[in-house]
Amino acid sequence: ANQAAATFMHQNNLPSVSRSHPEPDEDEMHDFAEFIFNCKNKRIDPFSKKKLQAFLDEISDHPESYIINLMLLRSMKKAEYSTTDSSHFALGLEHYAHFTSPIRRYPDLIIHRLLDLFFQGQLKSKNVKASWNEKITGWAKHCCATEKRAQEAEREIIKLKLLRHMEEHADKIMEGIITGIKEYGLFVQIDEFQLDGLVHIRTLTDDFYELDKKKLSLIGSRRGKVYRFGDVVNVKITKIDLLKREVDFVIVQ
Repeated sequence: ANQAAATFMHQNNLPSVSRSHPEPDEDEMHDFAEFIFNCKNKRIDPFSKKKLQAFLDEISDHPESYIINLMLLRSMKKAEYSTTDSSHFALGLEHYAHFTSPIRRYPDLIIHRLLDLFFQGQLKSKNVKASWNEKITGWAKHCCATEKRAQEAEREIIKLKLLRHMEEHADKIMEGIITGIKEYGLFVQIDEFQLDGLVHIRTLTDDFYELDKKKLSLIGSRRGKVYRFGDVVNVKITKIDLLKREVDFVIVQ
């Protein structure tokens, strides 16, 4: 229905708000392909949606599947509401819009209103159509901004609730996966709660670690121990900051 509505709007040259997902940047996709080679010793074509989907299906039951999908998601641009681009890269569609939920999303309601006007013949009026074309871009930008604000608020409240819950489990050893690597430490996501926290590099006292950006790793210069993107580690909470919505971990050997 979403695809059909967007295609109909395009074919009839109607004002419209599409749910656009732009193509990713070439550099980001080259970096993703390099990550796959380092992770799976496999060369892929990141610009072929068909081959990319075939690769994801191939590794769907592999332990690395989650982290590879996470890395791909980070390589992509975010979907947005647009009045100029109706294509959706991830879905492989030339035209796509949000149409099916007018009771909870304003862009869907805009499409419904425009279709009503079209079938009533009111959009044949140049003045009516011009009025919509004049206003609709601003509405699309407003919807993008309010969507982002709502998502940020949702993330904040979920993390706050999680952190308050985790205060009761401060001494618990938990299993997590490394989802980010910086010069100053490792970001670890707890599987059980989908909670991200930082293992600061100063707590890795068994070696002097340096960042290898190409391999997405922290590598010990003396003993050669390596922490890689996607590695599973055991951690324990050392600090919870409710005000900043942050949690610090320490790796438990």
